[in-house]
Amino acid sequence: IIKAITYRIISIIFDSTVAFLVTQSAEKTLILVVISNIFSIFMYFAHERVWNRIPWGKHVIICK
Repeated sequence: IIKAITYRIISIIFDSTVAFLVTQSAEKTLILVVISNIFSIFMYFAHERVWNRIPWGKHVIICK
């Protein structure tokens, strides 16, 4: 969980820096970062759902 939290913090800082350099506006930066992070949550969920349906890399263990 710490790995996930620190990744999101680093990602938000990076996104904020890039957005601010492009927009030069704190308000627009905040809006872009919030929208980006909300979108990322849904994209991550969809990505995981798709990968759960792909058998590649999964091993079947047969118990006797």
